[in-house]
Order: sequence, then structure tokens, then C-alpha cells
Amino acid sequence: MLPCIARAQPRYESTPLSPEGVITQPGRYHLEGDVVVDRDRGIVIQADDVTLDLRGHALRYTGTPRPGVFGVVAADRRNIHITNGSIGGFWFGLHCTQNQDLRIDDIRFDDIPYLAVNVAQSNGVAIRHCEFTNFRYDIPKEKDTYVIAINIGAEDAVISDNSFIAEFTGPDPQEVGMETVFVLFSANVSKRCVVTLNEMRANVLLPRSYGVWVASHAQVAASYNSIRNMKYGICLATEATALAGFNRFRVDAPRDGAQPVDSIGVSATGAKEVCLFSNEFDGLGTDANLPVGQPSAQVGD
Repeated sequence: MLPCIARAQPRYESTPLSPEGVITQPGRYHLEGDVVVDRDRGIVIQADDVTLDLRGHALRYTGTPRPGVFGVVAADRRNIHITNGSIGGFWFGLHCTQNQDLRIDDIRFDDIPYLAVNVAQSNGVAIRHCEFTNFRYDIPKEKDTYVIAINIGAEDAVISDNSFIAEFTGPDPQEVGMETVFVLFSANVSKRCVVTLNEMRANVLLPRSYGVWVASHAQVAASYNSIRNMKYGICLATEATALAGFNRFRVDAPRDGAQPVDSIGVSATGAKEVCLFSNEFDGLGTDANLPVGQPSAQVGD
């Protein structure tokens, strides 16, 4: 299942994005070609009711990836829609804080040094039909040793129909020096969130990897996802709550000569509540570690 990227769009009245990349008025804006920048903020949205249509073009950072570099920034905005193109090379591809009614769709994030999408303290978020590839394991980090596709702290968020593909090309996956996280629901603020119909896979089992990470006190429903070669398919932190059904968890046999890595489909020993039903587990070391003494924690067929 691959998302449809750069699909044909009806041409509404639209304004070309200025060379400075700053949007200060409501409306529809578009790129007229690929945009390559070396500034710390590629595009800044400073108005409500904005659609940013990349029209199949790319927004790229040309400098050495480093903290403090953002592709698209939208802070304290309402009704923002970002669609139809590629973003790559920025430490944060999209950085959206305190947004209401945020839509991100048909975007290919194809060069991820640290974090492709960061959404914080927001409400009513939809991330759909996006593709996340080329996680940059070659960039050393002294701290925050992660590569993350989506980090979201929001109420009423839906993450659906996306493709997450991690490729490790080294000889030994044990040499990966950082954690891979496809979707991370932030602690405390993530409520009534849904992650569904996503393809999440790595080419080999990565030792510090998570398909879906539900942080402390977050609430998530996960269904109909395909999660392959993640050490933890779905991981729930302390006091997290989740419903997970109709997901498929799979781990491939290790490469010739490679050391096997233990894998867990659903890790939820510290969770507040978790209900599992009709999931498929293929080749994992452990299907599910559930909370002790929680009557709502059950595995159904």
C-alpha cells in the first residue's frame, strides 16, 4: 500500500509563494517550481485559513542538516492545509504548534535527518497519504539520538493511509546508533487519537525501533496497520491507554550470520489499559506483553 503522491489537483485561484517564503494573509498559495533554501525556515505561515499547495514540487534544504532548521513552520494557526509535493533535508520537515484543524496530505518526506513532522499542543489534526523514506542514519547526533517520522501531541488526531519505509544499508543492523520511531504520540496531550491503514516497515529488524509509540497517559486506537521488522510494533508507556485490532505484525528471519534481535508485537507492561483483538503475529519473539492484573487487557481472535 503506497500513498498517492503529487496527484492532480483542481486549480483554484492561488498566489505564487514569495521568494522569502512568508505567508501573512489567508488564501491559497503554491510553488511554481522546486524551492531550494539554506535559511533556517523555509516557509513560515503567519495567517489562518491557508492552503499551501506544493503542486508536485520539492522544498529542500541545501546546508548540512542541523538543529534549528525547519521546512514549514505554523504556530498558533487555524485551518492550515499543506499538500502535494516533497520536503527533505530539514531537521524538522514540518513544525506546527498550537494548531486547530491542521491537514497534511500527499507529501513525500524523502530525506529525514531528525524529525519529518512535529505537531504539538494541537487539536483536530489529519495526516494522510504521506510517504516517509530515507531516514538518515549516517548523521551522528550527540543527543536526541532519534530519527522520527511523526511526533504528535494532539487531541482528535487521525494518522491514516501513510507509508513509512526505513532502509538500513550497513552490514549489521546492530550498528544503528539511534532509535527509529514511525509514529510517536506525545505524553499527556495525545487524546482520542487514531492510527490506521498505515504501512510501516524496515528492510531488516532494527534493534531500537518502534512502529507506534504511545507515551505516558496518551490515548490511541490502532487498527489495520501493517508493521514489519520493528523491535516494538506498538509500545505503550506508563499509564497509556490503547485499543489495537486487525493489525499485522511481522518480523523477517535474520540475514545470514546476523544475530537475532528479540521483538515484541505489543509491549504494554506499564499501560493503564490495553485491549487487543484480531491481530496477526508472524515471526516475532513475543506477541504481546500485557499489563498485570488489568481485566481489560486481553487478546482475542
